[in-house]
Amino acid sequence: MTVPTSRLVLTIDVGYTYTRTAVWDGAKLSQYRKASTTRDHSVGIANTDATLLRERWLDRLVQEVQFARGGLPDIDHVAISFPGLVDSQGTIDAETALWGRAPDRLPASVISGRLGLPVTVVNDLAAAATRYGADPTYANCSYLLLVGVGSGIGSKLYDIRQQRVLMDPRGRNGEIGLAVVDPSPSAATTESGRLRGALGLYASGIGAARLAQFRAVAEPLARGYSGSRLRDLLAKRNLVMESARHSDISAALVEAVREGDPFSQAILAEAIEYLASVLHTVLLFSAADVLVLNGGFALGIGPLYRDMLVERLADRHRILYPREELDQIVRLGEADDLDSLIGVGRRSQLGY
Repeated sequence: MTVPTSRLVLTIDVGYTYTRTAVWDGAKLSQYRKASTTRDHSVGIANTDATLLRERWLDRLVQEVQFARGGLPDIDHVAISFPGLVDSQGTIDAETALWGRAPDRLPASVISGRLGLPVTVVNDLAAAATRYGADPTYANCSYLLLVGVGSGIGSKLYDIRQQRVLMDPRGRNGEIGLAVVDPSPSAATTESGRLRGALGLYASGIGAARLAQFRAVAEPLARGYSGSRLRDLLAKRNLVMESARHSDISAALVEAVREGDPFSQAILAEAIEYLASVLHTVLLFSAADVLVLNGGFALGIGPLYRDMLVERLADRHRILYPREELDQIVRLGEADDLDSLIGVGRRSQLGY
């Protein structure tokens, strides 16, 4: 649905960790808010639980819209960026990491009915790719590959000339977090067991936390965890590696990497190695002129993350992509938490 540029759009970026909202007026954002996302289960929980959790999420969405319209009653459209499969019609897949495996998919029309307003729903990385695809910085490029490394991991390819994300009708392409990188019997799995050895379990912010926890608990002396800065940072938060939440470990890991902790940087190198094992093939098939990194984990670490990824990609592209060229291709996105909010606002205006 296309929205006139003069209208006010409530943009909602639903993340695994945080939900961000802001008002888009066709040119800029205002009224920015950030709150924790209600997330009780991993992918694959029983249908009854997932249905209930999805209802709770919808109720929270209604509250967000009511709050925003209480201060700005002229808001007459809602644009939602969602972390999971969203098809070309704005229907959210039945199985998501927010509420588990529901018995049916969630169409945009149902969300619209609950909110009482027209709704645009797109995948979060498709929204982020739209922000950068419309950026004049990349006006001379043909294709932009957006790679998000946050609590989850994924990618989307943007056709700058045609001003659209290249996406199959189900919205499946770019879901690199589901690519299997560890086929061994001991591979990491989700609580449900439905995902085993997938990239997201090793290379996302949560995946890197899993790696850190496994390495620290399994072989703390050999890996140097016992004397690491990461251990100190967790202790300052009254946490121990064995029982800490992955989100807390991930936050401490980012800080420890930035402070030069050898154990944490070794974990990061391992996570990036897994990412490069998938991404080098994606780069070959996408023919992207530029690869933009976004997501809280990658951007929290900053230039070191980009540099390490370039090195790992260069190891795999010794013939076709020289290191100097990869150094120009791989860029860091803006560390402002606004990618999906701006992108979904623009998507609501483009009408696709």
